[in-house]
Amino acid sequence: MRNRGLYRLLLTLIVMVVAGNSLSVPAQASSQFIEGNDPAAVMFDPTVVNQITLEMSPSDYEALKSPNVSWDNEGPWRQTTMKATIAGKKYGPLKVGVHLKGAWGSWRDVNSKAAFKVKMDAFVPKQTLLGIKKLTLNNMVQDPSYIHEVMTYKLMRDLGLPAPRAGYANVSLNGVNYGIHLNVETIDKTFLKRWGISSKHLYKGGVPNFPDFWSGSEGNYVVESGSTTDKSDLTAFIAANQYSGDAWWNAISQIADMKQITMVWAVELYAGHWDGYTLNLNNYYLNFDKNGQVKLLSWGTDQTWGSDYDYFSFRGMMPARCMESTACHEMYLQNLATIAKVASTTDLANYGSLVAGGALSDALLEDPWSDGPAWNNQRWAINESQLRLSDLQSMVVPWDTTIKTVNIGKKTYSPLSTIYLPVNTKMVTVSLTPTQPDATSPMWQTFLKPGLNKLDLPVTSADGEHTNSSAVNLYVLRQRSTSANLSFKPSSIGFTTAGSSSMKLLAKALNNAKNIELALSYSAKSSQNLGEKRISQIVQTLKQAGIQVSQVSKLKSAGPKDQILIKVRYQN
Repeated sequence: MRNRGLYRLLLTLIVMVVAGNSLSVPAQASSQFIEGNDPAAVMFDPTVVNQITLEMSPSDYEALKSPNVSWDNEGPWRQTTMKATIAGKKYGPLKVGVHLKGAWGSWRDVNSKAAFKVKMDAFVPKQTLLGIKKLTLNNMVQDPSYIHEVMTYKLMRDLGLPAPRAGYANVSLNGVNYGIHLNVETIDKTFLKRWGISSKHLYKGGVPNFPDFWSGSEGNYVVESGSTTDKSDLTAFIAANQYSGDAWWNAISQIADMKQITMVWAVELYAGHWDGYTLNLNNYYLNFDKNGQVKLLSWGTDQTWGSDYDYFSFRGMMPARCMESTACHEMYLQNLATIAKVASTTDLANYGSLVAGGALSDALLEDPWSDGPAWNNQRWAINESQLRLSDLQSMVVPWDTTIKTVNIGKKTYSPLSTIYLPVNTKMVTVSLTPTQPDATSPMWQTFLKPGLNKLDLPVTSADGEHTNSSAVNLYVLRQRSTSANLSFKPSSIGFTTAGSSSMKLLAKALNNAKNIELALSYSAKSSQNLGEKRISQIVQTLKQAGIQVSQVSKLKSAGPKDQILIKVRYQN
């Protein structure tokens, strides 16, 4: 490591000019910060402070005071009326369940700045708020910057790790203003489904047992969902961890997503998450999907971006086992290189500055539990994100085999995306541009078939000691055609039942299609104005289904008055 004290001082002066200005101006349009197409996405915009108002009976409120409750005794869900204002829209009143949240360091009762969990269906079956079943409202008493979690989870998501979205809400209970809270997406089946992950069993590890995967440790894990009696999947995972070296790797890689798990260790150390699995056996989930494959999910990142840690020293037994395995060690090294690459494009410093300088800044001035603006702590976190990036970029140079672009002809493509090639493409020449200038990769000429072609192309690191394959997906489009006959209600732009069914089938057929051309024929008997409106309705319906039309041709015909015939050419 370089002289971090001097470097920190110089960088602080720079960032105080750049980020300091950002902290005092409004953030960009909030739509740029909304992730996902689900209804709840607006709830997790970190540049907006929403409002959550809770009302419960006086007796229930008294029951939320110590010694009636404690960090290890949350008590029952207490019936509460909730009203919420989210992205300017009002919801409620809703009958929900509420109890306090927190652990050793962050737990507070309602005499102080309490944190809350809200269960939407505690008293009303199947009730949700914008599809969300539980709200987790962190009091951030261990995060004086108020931006640690939004920055850390943002980086994790950009790395492709299943990690929560997070926004802000001002919370009041029984007329008491509990101030600004982080509304962090709850890790549950709803969260996992959004990431395309099934869940047969979800376990949580952490206080007070700080469990690791030693024989007989099953009882130290909390079952969040799934069977509370049959823990055979966890037992098998623990058994695999009793091996060491390559024997451990052979066993564990059969039942765990080790690419994902090793990335979690690497990013926890990068963000300085000393209170996670890697360094403290705390704040983590294990998910077993329907096939029994295990993923490790990080949580509780409020105390990140403080001190930095050695990337090769761990408390957790799994990363220690990994260092004994050649294959796992290599995977871990390449994950560190990937973090250096992704973190440089994510620009956490700018992201943190924009979040800090948005509605959060004003909300902290109104928070009776805060000390006002948190600029100094926010600048520290922003500085740290830049220092970590600079250090890691320098460290990974010798072994980095990540790639910057995929090159076909004169065109360049992102290595993370599927590359679509024109119809009838038979052969292409592919080259890779490594992230590190001194890394090398040969040029390849390959024959292609219609549809998906998966290539694994080698990259050799700058020191010549690491050669890894980079997956490249080339998709040769095929020319397709289909047709549909859509019927409308008389003198209306509304579909009939049959027309609506045909429209859905058409949209399904065109899902993920490219270069869509529509030729629409409508009756000469209907007015041109009505015909145009019906065509616009068809195009709009397809657009709402995520289908972009590249060309529309219109033709009057002798067909039935209330029908439109569609002929479609497309590629997929």
